[in-house]
Amino acid sequence: MLGVDAVMRLGRPRLAGLALAAVVASWIGAGIAMVVVCRAAEPSRVSILRAADAIRRDAAGRPCAAVAALAPQLMWYARCAIYPAELGMPLPADRARYAVSFPRWPIRLDATLAAQHLRATPIATGDPDAEVWRLE
Repeated sequence: MLGVDAVMRLGRPRLAGLALAAVVASWIGAGIAMVVVCRAAEPSRVSILRAADAIRRDAAGRPCAAVAALAPQLMWYARCAIYPAELGMPLPADRARYAVSFPRWPIRLDATLAAQHLRATPIATGDPDAEVWRLE
């Protein structure tokens, strides 16, 4: 819109129509792109929800912490503190502890276990793209 205004101030009304058309085209393009991005993200969202459900069921209301490469969505749905896998931070011992891996956001479970001095027990998620382990 600023471009249309600038063209009008320069006294070039023909270019103003072209600038306005470019603005409208960019709005339409952004709307189409948003639909495409949201549809592409849907399969990974299902895996995140299934991993979060498995953690919530296993934690049974206890505070929890998880190591994962994907933090915001998993933290929201699982209601756990999420520790980024690449930082190697120690998990608090007073919480139920988990490790979570997805094909698009994998973690190295062996490195996580070595850094945390823990062992892992797999937890069923019902989704081959959502791997969850209880760390003990």
